[in-house]
Amino acid sequence: MKTAELRELGAEELAKKIAAAKAELQALKLKHASKVEVEKPGRMRLMRRDIARMLTVQNAAKKEATRAQVSLAWMLHKYPNVVPIPG
Repeated sequence: MKTAELRELGAEELAKKIAAAKAELQALKLKHASKVEVEKPGRMRLMRRDIARMLTVQNAAKKEATRAQVSLAWMLHKYPNVVPIPG
């Protein structure tokens, strides 16, 4: 799901989607761990990324952060040598 679509959802709908995605990921992990052939093993990776995206949107909404603030926080976390220049 795209980030723009996630931002349009309400807090309850987003929480439900996160719970559903976590349950699906757990089921995929269980299949993989029990040596049952998973149809699409790459789906687990995509599910983890989708869940992270949903949690990011949810946390930004809670903190009332703008897109620029979220991207700056990500950039500073990823690259500690970057110094933001205000203005």
